[in-house]
Amino acid sequence: MSTPASVIIVCDYSKLNNTSLAQFTAADRIDTVVVDRLPDDVQAYRNAGIQVISLDEEAHL
Repeated sequence: MSTPASVIIVCDYSKLNNTSLAQFTAADRIDTVVVDRLPDDVQAYRNAGIQVISLDEEAHL
């Protein structure tokens, strides 16, 4: 299997920072997270080099 050029996660913000029974990729492989609203710890994601896009934020532009 080839490696994707970028890894983009699309989910509602409540799914972030939760433990799951299944993992589909390592956190350090994620490039972008698209969420319905920004999580409280958004800066931690950005400090890790992850682009965070909030649909709620985009709707107000």
